[in-house]
Amino acid sequence: HSPAILFIDLDPGQAEFTIQGCLSATKVTSPLMGPNFCHLDQAQVYCEYIGEVNVSNMPRSYEACLDRLLKHCEASEKLRRLPWLINTMGFTNGLGAKIMSKTLIKVRPTTVVELRSRFAKKNYKTDLRRHVQRLKSIDGVDCNILQYSAIPESLDAKDMRAKALWGL
Repeated sequence: HSPAILFIDLDPGQAEFTIQGCLSATKVTSPLMGPNFCHLDQAQVYCEYIGEVNVSNMPRSYEACLDRLLKHCEASEKLRRLPWLINTMGFTNGLGAKIMSKTLIKVRPTTVVELRSRFAKKNYKTDLRRHVQRLKSIDGVDCNILQYSAIPESLDAKDMRAKALWGL
């Protein structure tokens, strides 16, 4: 049990507590309901506007911002004591997979939760379990991996372009 969590948002395209284009850390003290755009009233402990939602256009700037955000959170004893929940991008191929690897090495999480789509193109090409095992042998990253399947709200969705809404 914890009176709060630190929600670290590393997804500038679908930010939970800020406008698009930001990386942020937000101390959450009560349950939240609703889509991300309903949470803009939460006070961030750190927020940096990187000016892009497409990280492919600025990978070095993204990584530098990630480093500053983590440094800020690690420097605060109060924030270090909180459980951290880190939201990463759904960018699973190419550069996105490299960013995830770097993030895992920098953060060294205790648990990774992967939401898997029934559409293979939306998932990491490499099974995250094997990837983390490789990182463990190379960089000492050791964490639990929990994999869950995303469930469509409509079973009529035949492909990724379907108009059906998606939930969990």
